[in-house]
Amino acid sequence: MRRKGYKLRVEHPSRDKYDVNHIVVSADPAKIYFNTEFDAPITTSITGGRLRPDFRFEVRSNHRCIVLDAKYKRQIDTGDHERLLAYVLEYAEPVNGELYGAFVTLEDTEVKKTHASRDIGGVRVSIHVHLLDPRQNEKEINNTIEKILEKII
Repeated sequence: MRRKGYKLRVEHPSRDKYDVNHIVVSADPAKIYFNTEFDAPITTSITGGRLRPDFRFEVRSNHRCIVLDAKYKRQIDTGDHERLLAYVLEYAEPVNGELYGAFVTLEDTEVKKTHASRDIGGVRVSIHVHLLDPRQNEKEINNTIEKILEKII
């Protein structure tokens, strides 16, 4: 993907270059972490555990971070929402007064709405649903990724 000046570069942070349990993609000025485990300030303090969001997009220069959870199944359930909200609480940084999290789904995943939000103490918490289906063509996939990156760049 090179539109809008994004240049993707895959980094392999693991010791074994063939370990695909997690990857990091640089899309200057953003980094996209896939399936990477992070300390979680609240969860780690209470349980000692760490969380592993499917995707974490961050721009360190402006301290912006959003999280995405891939749900490639027929329906998104309450447990999926609870997990995504935990990721948002632990990792997202407000962007223009908004904490942002999103599901990425297949075309045939059933959802009632593609966006919901709530204001909490002057901060809007927003959850979106984006179609990101491997059966889509490259242009559709790139458009979705660009739409997500625009939230933090």
